[in-house]
Amino acid sequence: MVLQGFDYDQDLIALASFNALLAQPFPHIFAKVPNTGRPTGLDLNADDRLRGAPDRQGFGKFWGWSGMAVLSRWPISLSMDWSSTLWRDSPGAHFPTLPNAQDHVPFSVQRLPRVAFWQMQIWPNGSPPIALFALHAMPPVFDGPEDKNGWRNHDELRLLLHAMEQTTADERVVVAGVLNVDPDLGEGRKAALKSLLTHQRVSDPNPRAPDGTNKTVLFEDLEPLRVDYVLPDARFEVLDAGITWPHADAAAKATSRHGLVWVDLHLEDISQRLLNRGVAEAR
Repeated sequence: MVLQGFDYDQDLIALASFNALLAQPFPHIFAKVPNTGRPTGLDLNADDRLRGAPDRQGFGKFWGWSGMAVLSRWPISLSMDWSSTLWRDSPGAHFPTLPNAQDHVPFSVQRLPRVAFWQMQIWPNGSPPIALFALHAMPPVFDGPEDKNGWRNHDELRLLLHAMEQTTADERVVVAGVLNVDPDLGEGRKAALKSLLTHQRVSDPNPRAPDGTNKTVLFEDLEPLRVDYVLPDARFEVLDAGITWPHADAAAKATSRHGLVWVDLHLEDISQRLLNRGVAEAR
């Protein structure tokens, strides 16, 4: 489970307490300090103050605000933390043209991932490890005509594609997180997302809610959008997939406007399953 919007504390006390409340707690939990709330030392929104939420690497009221966590049935190890990647150093980086020359100064210190971007190894019992790519990308809104946040979202997804393509052909991958752009509706640059959804390494189960829609977030003043994704390796057999919404009571609804996206997989590669089935039938 890739959990979004969860405040980080150094000893993971909150995450461990949350896990203990689950009907079936996960044996393994993981989190690192996110970019949300991390100071830049710059006045990014030109309000003559240095410690406001907009002046952080990712918008945040304090360091660790609204972070990310992973809970797993199987052991977890961190392969690569892409969270510290500077925007200027990302593949094909496109920093938009801003009205004032000094506005380009943040490009030299701005980290590209808004929250976090982790490449992890998940070790299922009796199966090869899975390369899990977990992230929470920038919403492509809350900016001006320069579309700074739209480009940041686009470049985060380009970085995801780059990281995924660094894995070897025999590694099995899963992408899970808030990519924060709909392939068809709403704001945001669609090219990087569509390249990801059609990439040969992954499949798109296109999960549906009970009402048949594939939208994963409900805004008060915008149309429903699909912004949350689980994209498994194309070699996995998808057994089922869906979107589960919070219960109807007000307290549950207040926890999130996002639905829970889930995918059930058979962890053995389809080709290997067919081979094993053929050997069994031959016997």
